[in-house]
Amino acid sequence: MDKNFDKCFDEFDFDIPFEIDGFEFDHGDFVTAVKTEIAPVMRYPRPPESMVMYERAEELADATPDLGQGDCMYAIVSGNFIFGDYLEALMVRKNMFAREMTIATLSLGQENADSLKNLFEGGYVESLTLIVSDYWYAHERRKEGGVPYLIDNLGKYDFRLAVAGIHTKIAIIRTECGKWLVMSGSANLRSSRNIEQFTIENNKTLYDFNMGWMGKIVEHYSAVKKSARGGKLWLEVAGQAEKDG
Repeated sequence: MDKNFDKCFDEFDFDIPFEIDGFEFDHGDFVTAVKTEIAPVMRYPRPPESMVMYERAEELADATPDLGQGDCMYAIVSGNFIFGDYLEALMVRKNMFAREMTIATLSLGQENADSLKNLFEGGYVESLTLIVSDYWYAHERRKEGGVPYLIDNLGKYDFRLAVAGIHTKIAIIRTECGKWLVMSGSANLRSSRNIEQFTIENNKTLYDFNMGWMGKIVEHYSAVKKSARGGKLWLEVAGQAEKDG
């Protein structure tokens, strides 16, 4: 087995029980999760140069076009590509200021926390919300794990952490210059040593849609509250909790 592959999973101490005090990991009743949430999005013509293949985050940041409203770039990236690095490189290389940045990811590494801290210290972001999976949280909450590292490095800024049963990889950014960026795809913030794909789109409708459900997770499942997954989580996200009781 490739030792480099193993290394990316050894950043934090994983040897802990899965149970968390104050958190519940009920798979819920999936029968209740029958409604599918969709967002109607107007599509615009996309030039061929917006479909790209890149290995490294800084190269892709430099090549990312100035996306007008509705414009989109689709990218295939190599196992050397780190999506968290792209977020930092894009803001710095394009000299953009994020009024709000909200990220939902299955997992992340210490270097991703460092990148997010760099954005705060460099004056590239005002407010950051991070939603992580309950699985990652369960394995990273010990003293030497990723959760204390996040709090220690980002806690003094305008930073919020939420935990839920998610597998999404989405970053949305509202910039000072009037862009509503939505980035989504297969890649977590850290490298998996696999080929990945993602899309970056400047689209306010799509931004508002994602901010809606992500905001509900932050409201109900901040790191000091109970986490959830399955049907219970879906009812909260879909706004059916009160109605279905």
